[in-house]
Amino acid sequence: MKVFIFLNGGRSEGSFYKTHYLGAKGDGDIVICADGGFALACSLGVLPDLVVGDLDSVGSDIPEGVEVVRYPSEKDFSDTLTLVEAVRFHSMFSFKYSERPDTLAARRLPDDVPEEEKARRLALLQDRQKAVQMALHVQAVGTTVEVLVDSVSRRRDTELSGRTTGNTVVNLPGLASQLGSLVAVTIERAGAHSLWGRADALTARACPPTL
Repeated sequence: MKVFIFLNGGRSEGSFYKTHYLGAKGDGDIVICADGGFALACSLGVLPDLVVGDLDSVGSDIPEGVEVVRYPSEKDFSDTLTLVEAVRFHSMFSFKYSERPDTLAARRLPDDVPEEEKARRLALLQDRQKAVQMALHVQAVGTTVEVLVDSVSRRRDTELSGRTTGNTVVNLPGLASQLGSLVAVTIERAGAHSLWGRADALTARACPPTL
């Protein structure tokens, strides 16, 4: 008995397939497709005996009679963590997945991740993002950034808050009359969720409110 395994990837001109599959397959041999390899097999007219994987790369419905072994979606999550480290977002809004009624995902994909596992993954993702964010904030110390002043601190009347062009929160000493102004701020301290600095210059005057 021989086992033929189709992996995900591009299709060649077909000479390898004709030589090593059509010319070698016999009765009792088994064809296994690894995830996206199912689409490759279908494009070659091959009906597999078994499809394995998390099925996120399977492009069409698997026919009845084909055995399916579905693995957990842990790799999708580990890929997400890798992406966060590679891209280095300045901030992120993240939530646990919850099924939305009447959507394509609700009809085709079972919500098969337990709530405890969702909570674990969310905590790991947010911890990873917090480390990235803190590193970016530390790198900003000593630099000068342009800040749009948009509010007065809830803790101190003499401290303002604003955002950079990258949407990072920056706190700085100032007066309410500066609300709506663009100011150049030299960053002196870094926190987990915001930066603190002092205004060097006013780059644009506050605009009067409009209705």
